[in-house]
Amino acid sequence: MTEIPTPPHRARDPGKRLFQYLAEWGGVNWVNCPSCGGPARDTHRRITCIQCGYAFGAKEQRIRKGQLLMLQKGSPACAKCKAPIPGRGRALRPDGDDATPMAQVKCPTCGHRGAYRAYAGRSTLYWSRGLPYRRAPYLRRPIGNYTLWVYNLDHLDALESWLGATLRERPDKRGLTMMARLPRWMKAASARPKVLQALAEMREEAERVGITRD
Repeated sequence: MTEIPTPPHRARDPGKRLFQYLAEWGGVNWVNCPSCGGPARDTHRRITCIQCGYAFGAKEQRIRKGQLLMLQKGSPACAKCKAPIPGRGRALRPDGDDATPMAQVKCPTCGHRGAYRAYAGRSTLYWSRGLPYRRAPYLRRPIGNYTLWVYNLDHLDALESWLGATLRERPDKRGLTMMARLPRWMKAASARPKVLQALAEMREEAERVGITRD
């Protein structure tokens, strides 16, 4: 039987949203391979399956000024009027000029042109082929009527640390952080042992199939 890791005594919510975590984790997600369904590494530039060798996307594509990029934030809002803005914009600088790519987006409501954090983009070919931006995460488990999933091992670590803690501390600045937005069923005391068990099983599966942190 899979052993559940000993929960930490204390965990503190760092006050970050999911898109901020994803940026820190290097933008690497493990998804189902479009060809065989096995574990595939998705870097937002290229999908590579470690099981069947399937690969799609640019190998070493450098960002060009004006290139179309996907914004990091899932539901972006205008920095000036807070109205919704498109999720993609044009790169402001070539790759290598800054650690975080920035894209310019024009607000359709007030016309403000703002700079927003973006992913290190995919080629036009990637988008035109219709390959979905978000494929199903490979590491997932059913729990009752729900599905528990993680993008990568760092995501798994964060959930395991928070849900397995005996004392969970909120951040000084309240807001819709990733931890605060976890679904109620996942945070319920009655479901927590099952969630931790599922996370432990996913960790074992990741090790078995060769999923890494980079």
